[in-house]
Parts: sequence; structure tokens; C-alpha cells
Amino acid sequence: MDWFWNGSSYFGVFGFVIAIILINAVASVIKNAQQQQTIREMLKNGQPLDEKMIESLGVEREGRGSSVTAGFILIAVAVALVLLGYFGGNISDEPDAAIAMLGVAAFPGLIGLVLIISGMLNRPNE
Repeated sequence: MDWFWNGSSYFGVFGFVIAIILINAVASVIKNAQQQQTIREMLKNGQPLDEKMIESLGVEREGRGSSVTAGFILIAVAVALVLLGYFGGNISDEPDAAIAMLGVAAFPGLIGLVLIISGMLNRPNE
């Protein structure tokens, strides 16, 4: 089977990443809209808002290990991109594919590394 590794393959990979980000953003907007609608209905019906509900409306704080976890996830994405370039290059006999994907993988990899270091340095002392 003759595989041809062209630019549309890269657009497909990055298209999935963009789709995941857009789906997450839309889901967040829908969740916030439903929460606001619930509060409007409660106020319209004269029900008081208790202190626990008011606190839940505030900005959500990240968990202690969330940036470290996100960093490891980004490093895993970087490794997956390098492997994609390596195996894709072998299939299509394109030796430069691995080098190109290594450059692309540097972005999530370095961001992940910074998140891990930041998460380790900003841990609360207990």
C-alpha cells in the first residue's frame, strides 16, 4: 500500500485538537448558561440563595496538582506527535517527517515542562 504523507494529514491531526478545544469551550458556555437560568428561576420564585450556592458561583480554584497533571498530559501529546512523525515518515518513506513533527511537538512539550515546574514550585507548604 502506497501512503502519501502530505499537508492535509497535518491539518487532520490539528483539526482534531482544535475540535476538542471548541467542544470544551461550548460545553462550558452551556453549563454556565444553565446555571444562570437556574438562579434566575430561583430568584423569580422568591427562593433565597443560600451561602453554599453563592460560593459555588465564584471562580473555581484549581486543585493542587492540576497544573502538574496538565503538564504531563502535554508532554504525552508531544511524545505522540513525535511518534506520529516517525511512523508516518517510515510509511511514506519521508525522512523529514520525523524532524518536522519533532519541531511541532516542541510546543506542547515545552509548555508541559513549564507547567510541571510551575506546579512543583507553587505547591503550598504544609
